[in-house]
Amino acid sequence: MTPFRFPVFGIAYRNAKFECAKAGHSSRIQNGNFGTRERTNNRQGRKPMKIRIGASGSQISKQAEIRQFARQFFLKTLRAKALEKELANVSFFGSGVNSCGKRENLQRAAEYHLLTGNLKKYCELKAQQDEWLEAIALAPGVSLSFWKELTSKWQAKMCEENRELVAPFLVATNKSDELVKHYVKQNCLEKAHIVSIAMSEGLMQSVSVSNEGNLKEKNTNKSSNFEKLIYDNIKRLAERNMLSGSPVKAACWYLSNSDIQGALYCLLRGHELELVISVCLSIQIKNPSFKMALIYLAWRCVGNREWDISIETLDLCPGTENEKIAICVNCELSTEEKNFLHEKANLPPVEECAKIAEEKHQNQGCLFEIIQFYLLSCEYRKGLDIGLKYVKEALSEPKWNLESVWQLLHLMSCVNINVLQDISFDRHRFELQVYCAYVGALIAIRQGFYPIVVPLFSTAMSLIRRVHNPDLSVTEDQISSEMHAWVKSKNASYLDIECSIFKEIMAKALEDPPYGDVGVTVVTGSNLPRHSDHHRCFLRGTAIRGPVYFLDDSNSAISLNDALMWAKVNRFSPLKTGSVINPF
Repeated sequence: MTPFRFPVFGIAYRNAKFECAKAGHSSRIQNGNFGTRERTNNRQGRKPMKIRIGASGSQISKQAEIRQFARQFFLKTLRAKALEKELANVSFFGSGVNSCGKRENLQRAAEYHLLTGNLKKYCELKAQQDEWLEAIALAPGVSLSFWKELTSKWQAKMCEENRELVAPFLVATNKSDELVKHYVKQNCLEKAHIVSIAMSEGLMQSVSVSNEGNLKEKNTNKSSNFEKLIYDNIKRLAERNMLSGSPVKAACWYLSNSDIQGALYCLLRGHELELVISVCLSIQIKNPSFKMALIYLAWRCVGNREWDISIETLDLCPGTENEKIAICVNCELSTEEKNFLHEKANLPPVEECAKIAEEKHQNQGCLFEIIQFYLLSCEYRKGLDIGLKYVKEALSEPKWNLESVWQLLHLMSCVNINVLQDISFDRHRFELQVYCAYVGALIAIRQGFYPIVVPLFSTAMSLIRRVHNPDLSVTEDQISSEMHAWVKSKNASYLDIECSIFKEIMAKALEDPPYGDVGVTVVTGSNLPRHSDHHRCFLRGTAIRGPVYFLDDSNSAISLNDALMWAKVNRFSPLKTGSVINPF
């Protein structure tokens, strides 16, 4: 059976033939049978038409019209053929036994359009055949706007396929910002950074910043856009290096853009304390990051029983008096040695500390100072009783300041472990562990130590379960609801009740801005795979990658990253034994 075809070509041919015959017949009527040379056409019984050579001007013009009409008819025929081939691909009847394939139809249609001079249609059909480069190469012959339009379509297609070939075309069409996004999507962050720098130097143009208003406003917007683009790229590069266990490289990226604070954050997150101090001393700045690095390094000295060196380390930065007092409270020395350490820390001797504490207590002075001097005078029980009573009352209030409570808990947790392990201090040790775990979880939220938030909440809950009817200002149900609200906050479908609890948590945690050390700790080599001597994390039960830190039972282990974040907000061991950890 003969397949159905669109009658486009046939209709055009019949119309042209009818018009040509009509024109020839009218000329024959007007001019009669003239000429000496005849051409006979006996088809369909027609009478012969005679054409004379060397006719008059009117006769020649009629023949020219016929010739012109024939040429136009020929072009219309080719256009009709091209249209027929195109329509064959979109029609249900466009394929059959004797018909061509889709690609061949498009190829023939493109050839017909090219023969008739329709270069635009030729390029569009070539694009439909995925011959984009040929179409783009010929598109300027139509117009520059058509070339940009065609190139943009091809760029969108190539960007979806993450093809590297799209880069030069994005530059040619002044879409350098799109090129940056393309490289970021491909994780080629170094290339994205180089392109953003080239844009800021004026070596590349971008449509997004080239169509501004007046010149002054245009330059301002361009500068701010470029700086933001460079900063975003550096941030991505630094974070990638951090997650791969290279904090020093991450800091170098920030330093390349003169972002000192960003570099210090990276070095602190990588626990590169000596580098943080060296950078700050070399450029003579004393900011919170410098202070936190000195504090961590001082506690490292305490772990090596070098209390005098820890005090000298803290002398490098002002505002470390509270930490000096905490170290003096923690040291296990004779009275004479303690007095020597107090002298280095500009503190009164042990005997005078007791008198000062009594005077301040009688005069109802600053509560924090009263507790400090009681602990410095070795009157640990009095200091802990006053401090824990204040914490209990503060947490019972609907609104309380997180920073002040945490500073007090940190000071009390610095009491020497030999004192806290005494049986007479069981209640103090228990309450300190619960409050330090709970408040430490809120501090971890504020500082961005997110991996240890849930373990800290869980530790506080398990400690409360150990005691029947504990006299605490926080309950197991309260901590449980806050922990579940925190966990489910990442889920968009959690309940409104949990949402309100989450907002309360964030309001308490973010009342004061994060200080000094911000972000998840990732030490050098944290991404290295485990070897034959592998260990499982006590907090999560997963295999530990990178450096391992053993807890006080010398058997349980957690990653060094978790150990550092834990010790920064809670000195007590995750094993809930009442011991302290010092991974610094």
